[in-house]
Amino acid sequence: MHSPNQILIELTTQCNYHCSHCYADAGPGGKGEIPFEQLTTLLDQIFDMGIIWVGFTGGEPLLRKDILKILSYIKKYGESQIYTLLTNGTLLNPQFLEKFLQIQKELCINVQISLDGHNYETFSRQRGGTKQQFDTVIQNIRFLKEKGVNIITFFSVSDSTIGHALDTARFALFELGVDQFLLSTLFIAGRASQNYRLLEYQYEQWQNLLLEVTDIKNT
Repeated sequence: MHSPNQILIELTTQCNYHCSHCYADAGPGGKGEIPFEQLTTLLDQIFDMGIIWVGFTGGEPLLRKDILKILSYIKKYGESQIYTLLTNGTLLNPQFLEKFLQIQKELCINVQISLDGHNYETFSRQRGGTKQQFDTVIQNIRFLKEKGVNIITFFSVSDSTIGHALDTARFALFELGVDQFLLSTLFIAGRASQNYRLLEYQYEQWQNLLLEVTDIKNT
C-alpha cells in the first residue's frame, strides 16, 4: 500500500462551539487529546512517510494549551511539507497572533477559517455564536491577510446555508481578499449524522449551486 499524501490530525475534541453539523462531535468539555509526546512521534512518522500536506484540526486546535509548541516543533521539517491550521477563528487573540507570526517568519503555515455566512444573520444560522464572535472572525481574517498569511475560508453546505453560499463566497474573495474559498458537502458523522434530517438539502439544490459556481468561474 502507498502512503497517503495528505493527513488531518485531530488535536482535540474541545471546541467553544457546539455546531449541529460537526463531524467530530466536538464541543465544550471535550476530553480527547493526543499527548504532546505521542504527537511529536506521529509527526516524525508522517514526515518519514513523505506525506506532503498536514492539517491540524479539532475540535478547536487553539484550545490546546500547547498549540504554539506544536507549531514550533514542525519548524524542524522546514519547507518539505505544507501545513494548515484549521480553526473557527474566534480564539485568534493578540497574544497568540504575535507568537504565531513569529513562527510564520520561519515556516509558512496556512490558516483555514470556518466562514458559514457573509454577515452575522447568515453565519449564526448553523454555527450559532454571538455577533461579537462573528466580528472577531472577520477582524482576524483581515489582520492575517494584512500580515501576508495565506487564508482559506471553509463553508459547510447544509439546508440552512446553501442559499447564501455564493454571497459568502463573493464576500470572502472580493471583500476580505482571502486566497481560497472552499465549499464542502456534509461529512455524515458525529453530530451531523444525528442531525442529518435537519441539515440535509436536495440534490437539485447542490446541482444548481455547482452550476452557478461553474458559470462564475467561466466568466
